[in-house]
Parts: sequence; C-alpha cells; structure tokens
Amino acid sequence: MPLVTLTCTAQYCNMRSMNDGSTTTLGIQLVESRIGRPLAEYLRDEYLVAEKPQADIAAELGVNVSTVSRWMARYAIPTRVVGRRNRRRPAA
Repeated sequence: MPLVTLTCTAQYCNMRSMNDGSTTTLGIQLVESRIGRPLAEYLRDEYLVAEKPQADIAAELGVNVSTVSRWMARYAIPTRVVGRRNRRRPAA
C-alpha cells in the first residue's frame, strides 16, 4: 500500500506523496486518469508535436489556460511566443 500524505484546506488539496518519492497533485492524477497516460507526455505531444495552443489543450482537459501553463512549466516544456504560427517569415 502506497504511503500517502495529503494536506487539505476547505478549498484546496495540496500534494500527494508516493512511495517512489515523486509528488503529484490530485488534479493531475484526475486528468491522467481521464486521458489514460502521463500528463507530461500528453502535453508534449499536443503542444510540441501537434502544435495546439494552450487554450485548446485547456479546453480539452477541462481546466483553465493558466493551469496548463503551470503544468508545462512544471514539466519543463518550452512555450512558444504568442502569435508565432501566424507571423510571416522575413523575405530572403
């Protein structure tokens, strides 16, 4: 049975510690159970490979854009400059 440490207030549950020493929020665990794979892998595939905007990913996961941004920082996923896809390339 895994060792679980949970710190909760009336509105927020903080972190869950696992036996392997990793920590993850309950929100991340919930999202991972819905998508069926690790969140970091999903974010890398959707944001870097499929080039979806954070807003689209947030809508798919049912969370706020700031939550996706925070998760990306947590997993060290580099972010794009706003509007990068729509910018024209300089004339050669």
